[in-house]
Amino acid sequence: MLECPSDFVDLEHTIPDLKRIMAYGSANNFTGAPLPGYAGTRAWLHADCAQSLLAISDFFKSEGLRLRLYDAYRPIRAVHAMVDWAEREQRTDLIEAGYIAGQSRHSKGCAVDVSLEWIDTGEILDMGTPWDHFSAQSHSLNAKGHILENRMRLRTPFVEHGWRAARTEWWHFDREAPHMRAIDVPYPVP
Repeated sequence: MLECPSDFVDLEHTIPDLKRIMAYGSANNFTGAPLPGYAGTRAWLHADCAQSLLAISDFFKSEGLRLRLYDAYRPIRAVHAMVDWAEREQRTDLIEAGYIAGQSRHSKGCAVDVSLEWIDTGEILDMGTPWDHFSAQSHSLNAKGHILENRMRLRTPFVEHGWRAARTEWWHFDREAPHMRAIDVPYPVP
């Protein structure tokens, strides 16, 4: 097992039921390229948050669902690469709207980007937009019918376990972390 930063855990071992997508480690993200500091589907989280995420994962497992993890800890260099991409592509509107930020709770290891899929079929629950779809359609409560039901199905256990649900991104949840600090440790290549 590769070493994590102090106070972090490797989610592959801590929550093996997670489906680790970790899209920023591939070209399958809004920038079209892997971001610096990522290595495949490696995923870390601060230990204080991982225990809570394990309880949430266990709850969903009892419902026949599995968390799809798109992002967890994000190295500071990846945050900077996102901002650089937005400026280079003349998409500073994404910075102004708060979809891309110069500082991220992900870099403290206290934020996750997730969705849900059925364990038995792998079918992804319809959330109305893809992950990292930067528009008003992705705002957490900007949906109706089964889309809103699915978003609330994802959201409720996180809120009940002390996570904050992002207003503008149905997939983003984070925890208060005054004692945690942002770090820039790259994921090691397996």
